[in-house]
Amino acid sequence: MKRPYLVLSACFVLLLTLSAGAESISSFTTSVTSADSTQLGRPSRNGIPQDWTGTETYPGVINPTITYYFQAISFSTSLFTGAPDVEITSFDPNGSTNTFISAYAGSYDPNNRTANWLGDGGFSGNVQTGTGGDFQVILPVGMDLILVINSTLGGTAGLNSPIQINVDAFADTMYDDPVTTVTPEPATLLTLGTGLFALAAVARRRLRFGI
Repeated sequence: MKRPYLVLSACFVLLLTLSAGAESISSFTTSVTSADSTQLGRPSRNGIPQDWTGTETYPGVINPTITYYFQAISFSTSLFTGAPDVEITSFDPNGSTNTFISAYAGSYDPNNRTANWLGDGGFSGNVQTGTGGDFQVILPVGMDLILVINSTLGGTAGLNSPIQINVDAFADTMYDDPVTTVTPEPATLLTLGTGLFALAAVARRRLRFGI
């Protein structure tokens, strides 16, 4: 004879469908302009995108006497709760190499660019025609993520070049989503209640007839 715990198992499976993994942190388009901050020198592009193994070392600064513009965009640590493994992808719709992206933990100091550095894309622009670049970092717990978008040409050259950026977070390096419990909408609760009622009715019939 089949047992009522089958109903509980079915209910558990149904409840699992009400959980979702939130992986997309942000998707936006920006460009470095003359209204942004400036610094002397820019990060060197060593052709090695950082990955979750953390093997890339800081590539250094080149042209330290030339002024470059940059943006520093902050993402709150609360967005990465349970999901410290971050992937940053970018695409230049114009196919230019006028920007370069680096990631920092907590803060960015243009006078000490090795401090808090997590990694960078290794390249500017699109790795292949029509294909953007990407890199991965592991964000320390309790730290905001800072993305630094740097111009790669000195002075005002190459400014206003659009760059599309996606920031995604994962629970681990297997690309698993963080599990976030979602509060069901009233209509969802009604559907769930109806489903559970039907399952219970089936169980009662099976018990009554010894199935």
